[in-house]
Amino acid sequence: MAAKNWPKVVVFGDSISQFGFSDVGGWVSMLANRLQRRCDVINRGLSGYNSRWNRIALPKILSPQDWSDVVTFIIFLGANDSVVEQLNPAQHVPLDEYKDNLISMVASLENDFGLKKKQVVLVGPPACCEQKWGVAARERGVPMSKDNNITALYAKACEEAATLTKVTYVDLYSAMMKTQDFPKYLNDGLHLSQEGALLLDTELWKVLETKVGHLPFVLPEWRDIDPKNPRNSLK
Repeated sequence: MAAKNWPKVVVFGDSISQFGFSDVGGWVSMLANRLQRRCDVINRGLSGYNSRWNRIALPKILSPQDWSDVVTFIIFLGANDSVVEQLNPAQHVPLDEYKDNLISMVASLENDFGLKKKQVVLVGPPACCEQKWGVAARERGVPMSKDNNITALYAKACEEAATLTKVTYVDLYSAMMKTQDFPKYLNDGLHLSQEGALLLDTELWKVLETKVGHLPFVLPEWRDIDPKNPRNSLK
């Protein structure tokens, strides 16, 4: 008997997603842990990418046969798009284009790859801490091009894109800004700390639980396997 294709949850984003399996900021690991035996969680985070580049890369991240098994597709972009243009023109994407790119990707998921709107989740960019990221930027020899007020505009644009396309939105920015001590959610002022990963995991699961939480285990529990005839149990 051929192997069964497991349902797939796909994460598509930038470095905050790419580092999502790391010891710090491992929110994708947390999601994969929640979905053990139910789904494969596929991480397609592309460090340094913005929505313009992700829009082009979208058709290249999965093989044609894999798209049919996707049950939820998470787009998490905006941290790079929202950098100050004068200080980082290579990664900056204007606000209106960022919003249009998100709308276009949602349309492509529906029209080109057969996903339904209820399967798509947009996550807005996280808040940033200019002071912490300024230290990290100096150490890396790059300009400090983040502004938390500008990031707020991109989070709002992501929400508007979700509303227009009728897909689910996770407002990570607002969740972080509910506390004055929001820098605790950031490892270096830009990427998530362990606390930030936990916060995103909590906010994301509020919407994912209804989408994938009901999926059954793939293959039976060990207690349900007949030790005298395991082959029959594992049909």
